[in-house]
Amino acid sequence: MEEIIIDIHMSDNYETIISQAMDLYGQALLELVYSYTPNRDLAEDLTQEIFIKCYQKLHQYNGKAKLESSF
Repeated sequence: MEEIIIDIHMSDNYETIISQAMDLYGQALLELVYSYTPNRDLAEDLTQEIFIKCYQKLHQYNGKAKLESSF
């Protein structure tokens, strides 16, 4: 799996960062969430909520861990 290599503190374009994260990690995250709930629609909603929370908290990311581990 690829890794997003972006200095978040050097960019204020959080939409692009989250979009890249969704492209790279969205399917794997959806599959993980779906493994906890047998309802596909609920899994999709929960996955979307996770990315919304990540977007809201992205400014707090300190770069000490891979961005992937934040999802």
